Amino acid sequence: SATEVLGVAHVEQGEIDEAVAVFEALLATDPDSLSANTWLGQAYARSGDYEKAVPHLLRAAELAPDDPDIQYNTGAVLIQTGNVEDGIAAMERSVELRPDFPVARKNLAFAYLRVEKYA
Repeated sequence: SATEVLGVAHVEQGEIDEAVAVFEALLATDPDSLSANTWLGQAYARSGDYEKAVPHLLRAAELAPDDPDIQYNTGAVLIQTGNVEDGIAAMERSVELRPDFPVARKNLAFAYLRVEKYA
């Protein structure tokens, strides 16, 4: 939709408050919108508000269990919130879905090291 395109443009321009308003309005009419949940989660993550990003990215991951990018992004944000085990699980799913996903493999390795360091 045109509204969604506007929200994406706001995210890409770093206009997080505007993007949040657009995607929250979209979710008010369709709480199961994959793109609105994904982009709202990304908007919050880009602003560093990982706690607010998590529920939207988890919902997106539920709605698109076969999307390696969504699984990876969810995992990365979960790790940022300190939920390393669930973050690793999401990243592992992303690599299973796309074995040639170098960024996911690299960050998954860092996550394994983080768990090992604190074990």
